[in-house]
Amino acid sequence: MSLRFGRIVWATIPDSRGLAQERHPAVIITPTDDIVEGGTFWVVGVSTKSHLSPEADRTELQYDPSGRCRTKLTRRSWAVSTWLEEITASDVESYAGIVPDAVMAEIVGKIPKSG
Repeated sequence: MSLRFGRIVWATIPDSRGLAQERHPAVIITPTDDIVEGGTFWVVGVSTKSHLSPEADRTELQYDPSGRCRTKLTRRSWAVSTWLEEITASDVESYAGIVPDAVMAEIVGKIPKSG
């Protein structure tokens, strides 16, 4: 598997409130060409708890209880565009599937603009 824009990875990251370190799926939002070996890249966390984030900040992801879908997620889940984390390849514990381009556009469009 490769690290690329839209790939879902599993990593131990701070929870959505920035508290406990927990293993979560996360979607890579760094453009593929900007991901370099040994460098950092950005992800948004994925949550199964929609009530923990405002609707405007989250995007529902495809899932199937057996994992037979593009994302490979087995539970109803949301990418939370305000749950941003910077990680490295060594933080990645395993790989899941891919988020479709149209859904990635929605996720990226919800990321708060800095500056």
